[in-house]
Amino acid sequence: MRPADGGRRTYSGSCSTAAAEREPVKRRESISIAAARVARVSRLIRSSSDALWKYSVALVLFVGCNGGSEPSAPKPTPVASISVTPAADTLAAGDTVRLAAQPKDASGNPLVNRTVSWTTSDPGFATVSTTGLVTGTAAGSVTIRATSEGQSATAALTVRAHVALVAIAPETTAIVVRHVQQFAATPKDSAGNVLAGLHITWGSSSPAAATVDSTGLATAQMADSVQITAMVGKRSGTALLSITPSGLPIRGLVVQIERRGWPTEYWNGQTLQRWDSLDPVVGTTVAAEVGLQLDAMHSFGVNTIRYELRAADSVAINDGFTPPTCSIPPVLGMRWPQPAALELQNLVALFDLVQSKGMRVILELVNTHMEEAPPTNSSMWLGAILGAVKNHPALELVLFDGNTKLVTGTDGRVLVNVCNQPAEAPLYLGPTSVGARYVRWAIGFGRSLGYPARQLSAEAIVGDYKSYSQVAIGGDGTDFHLWDPVAVLKGIFDALQIPDGERTYGLSFYEHRKCSTLAGYNLPCVDVDPDQWADSTLARTFAVIGPGSRARVIAGEMGYLPPVDPSWSTVQAFESLVTRMRRRGMDGGAFWRWVSFTTSEDSDVSQPDPVKRRGVAFVYNPVKDAVAQMYQSP
Repeated sequence: MRPADGGRRTYSGSCSTAAAEREPVKRRESISIAAARVARVSRLIRSSSDALWKYSVALVLFVGCNGGSEPSAPKPTPVASISVTPAADTLAAGDTVRLAAQPKDASGNPLVNRTVSWTTSDPGFATVSTTGLVTGTAAGSVTIRATSEGQSATAALTVRAHVALVAIAPETTAIVVRHVQQFAATPKDSAGNVLAGLHITWGSSSPAAATVDSTGLATAQMADSVQITAMVGKRSGTALLSITPSGLPIRGLVVQIERRGWPTEYWNGQTLQRWDSLDPVVGTTVAAEVGLQLDAMHSFGVNTIRYELRAADSVAINDGFTPPTCSIPPVLGMRWPQPAALELQNLVALFDLVQSKGMRVILELVNTHMEEAPPTNSSMWLGAILGAVKNHPALELVLFDGNTKLVTGTDGRVLVNVCNQPAEAPLYLGPTSVGARYVRWAIGFGRSLGYPARQLSAEAIVGDYKSYSQVAIGGDGTDFHLWDPVAVLKGIFDALQIPDGERTYGLSFYEHRKCSTLAGYNLPCVDVDPDQWADSTLARTFAVIGPGSRARVIAGEMGYLPPVDPSWSTVQAFESLVTRMRRRGMDGGAFWRWVSFTTSEDSDVSQPDPVKRRGVAFVYNPVKDAVAQMYQSP
């Protein structure tokens, strides 16, 4: 039987009004759906007993309250705008360009997973795929539209006539290494008409040999044959660039004039001090003997001598080159701090003689007083020498080399029991070292006297693997490690604001095996032979200087680093050096050396061979023929 209320019952369980008030609107909608379900079920079971009816209603209510549908997912953020990239472009008929569309919300934030449709204003000029790939069909202008959720953006494309060929001028050309060549590309259609305004992409078949920029300007890095390519769309044209080796304008020797018939001498300072003196050993004046030997050098292609003068003491000290005096005898250079008038006079006479032989001079000034500050004495010494030969036609280059008088300890203190060697400037100690500061000052001082920057430099030692590896040191080393000397020299030129084309990088370049200078250093090293290491050294040097640099690069001295390796001769070292230098575009250098300092050195197998063997006769080592061949070859 029905209940007295006509079958309607009110239940206050989890679907009660109080519970519904605690739910959001969507939850209330779920309860309404459940109530409807209850009504349908109740009609089906009204004929059942009251108890069964109650149970059924309760069960359906339970299912309705706990098994109702979940809240629907939130609606996605609508697209407020869309952008297309590129917004404008040019392509040739038959070529393609990929456009990208980016839907964004009202704040300009990118939206993902949105459908984008693409259309073209005129399929006769360009078609577009469902992914934004545009294909040019005929010459003309066309608008490509991207649309997403009612928002759209366009890209303006210009379709040029089909590129049938790309002509490059010049088609074939040859330039010297480290020079440049401008190429021009001309796209044409099948009728030979020039197509203007197209984007051209340039490339090189060997960037290590030649690079090419976006304008078609090629820069030769080393001697080789290279294909230069210009591409317009899918069409390309090529030109052949032949890069010839450097002519090696500076073909030099490190020179100390021999006192022929004597076991030693002449020392370079002694040559100037005795210039007009009659020497009974050689039977002529010193000046005449100098001229005779210059003639011999010039006969086999030498056009430059490197002449070293040291900051010499006024008198010879009996204990020799020992600390703390570290005396340099007068015969080794010009008096410190004031060169003698006769020395200066005869230095000019030497330059005059060299010029009369059709030769030039690289003058190395070795100062072992680099640490003196203020540089009053250095100003006096350098000023006198530079003043004497300023503007002389025979002067090729001045190298500011040397060192501090005493070795500096690892704790920064001066050690009084070790003299520094008068040699290349110690640029390997870094940009704030005493040597680097002196070189910077000396170059600036030379410029203040009116010297062009290109005649002022120092010798940066190259090829020392431990310097390249920046091994840790103490004392005067900047940041307590070794430095690449070429990088330090470049930093000096940069600091002095010397333009690239007015710089001369002086090098000290000796062949040796890569790992041979690492004695006493626990440094991992995979060895390579001298020829390979020389090429790697020059590649690194020019990379530091800058691939497009127009600076001169001159080896103030070059040769074979002792002790020599029996498997690699002086001849091989010289030929390798010159070949590598010409291929990489160096301006030349001075081979170490014309003659030994003493007769005993001629029989020392650990030393590389000089050109001439000491003695009255002009007897030469085999390297002389190599010098003649390499220096006289085009």
